Amino acid sequence: MIERGGYPLLKSMQDFIEKNHRSNFGDVIIATTFSQRAITVCSVIIFICIILFMSFAEYTQKRNVNGIVYPDKGIISIKSKQSGTLSALYIKSGDFINSGEKLLAIDASSSTHYFKNNEESYREMFSKLRSISSRETQDNITDLEAKKKLTEEQVIQTKNSIAIMERQIRLLNAAIHSQQISFSKIQDAYKKRYVSDVEKNNAEMQLIDKKMQLQSLNNEFPPKRDKL
Repeated sequence: MIERGGYPLLKSMQDFIEKNHRSNFGDVIIATTFSQRAITVCSVIIFICIILFMSFAEYTQKRNVNGIVYPDKGIISIKSKQSGTLSALYIKSGDFINSGEKLLAIDASSSTHYFKNNEESYREMFSKLRSISSRETQDNITDLEAKKKLTEEQVIQTKNSIAIMERQIRLLNAAIHSQQISFSKIQDAYKKRYVSDVEKNNAEMQLIDKKMQLQSLNNEFPPKRDKL
């Protein structure tokens, strides 16, 4: 049945084509353009290049170790604990090495000589320091002995001064006692008009002078005694 405009006929033809296509190729039809195909091909090529680069590129990881090599970790740089000069190299670049294989030889004579010289310098410096310390200690001992001797001399002088002052105090006490008796007699005679005013005043002044001397010695005596 054909209607005006041709639309029912066109729809019937499309249904027929899709039915035959499903029976031959399946139910799913995916239409692809040229740009989508180009992007897919480029992605595959880039992925293959990355795989090839990772397969053939040389992976190198540098670390410092003390005489041990770990091939599985990519460590190729080694460092010896012994200081010195490289005297022999038993391998070359690209060689495969086995566990325990000798890689190189080091001449440590210069290093040993260096440490030997350092040891001698240390001993010499220690000897000088000990000599300086001994000399300073001896100087300190000499200084202390001189101070001790001076202190002993000062103590002896102080003791002598104290002994002299004690003797002077005894003499002054005796003189004051005698002067006091004489002044009492003169004072009695003065009351009876047997002596003049001059004689009485002279006797009194002598007594006062003796007492002042005694007071001065008594003031100096305690400080000197406390120094001992």
